[in-house]
Amino acid sequence: MIDFEDTLDALIEDFGKSYADHGLPMLRGRIVGLLLSANRPLSLDEIAERLEVSKGPVSMNCRQLEEMGYARRKWVKNDRRDYYQLTDDFFIRNSIRFYTLHKDSYRTAEKYLKILIKKYRRATPEEKEELLPFCQRLYEMWRFYERVLEFYRRFIDEWPAYLSGLPTFEEYLASTNGKKEEIPVSS
Repeated sequence: MIDFEDTLDALIEDFGKSYADHGLPMLRGRIVGLLLSANRPLSLDEIAERLEVSKGPVSMNCRQLEEMGYARRKWVKNDRRDYYQLTDDFFIRNSIRFYTLHKDSYRTAEKYLKILIKKYRRATPEEKEELLPFCQRLYEMWRFYERVLEFYRRFIDEWPAYLSGLPTFEEYLASTNGKKEEIPVSS
């Protein structure tokens, strides 16, 4: 029998570190890593035990994952405990969340760019010199998020068709004909 506990432990910890690196609770990332690897819904007790943490923070983070649309609570017959699993569309929901964050940044840049354009047009030459670097950065920010939003919209729209044409994992392995294949890694 193949032992993959070390790999699973490392995956769970890496998810936690990744979430923490982005300002999110490490425990939430660890829960996502665990749920990603689970073949069935897990109870709060099972999650807490596996991650070696108390049940309270696990419950809070699972509820937040549910509110975000990343996880769903599952009913298990003859069991009153809460069980959780990742939603089937976890990855696209995560992208939509980032899309929303970028959309907020775009709107903020747009709002203040409109204000600054009016002020810049009325400014004296000295005031314009002072305002120009900030206006330029805000303008670039606005254009940057405009492009990011175009990318996200296109990606989100195209993902279902791409996913439906994606080979299964076993088909992917068979397509390598037993040859070692390098998985593309981005830096």
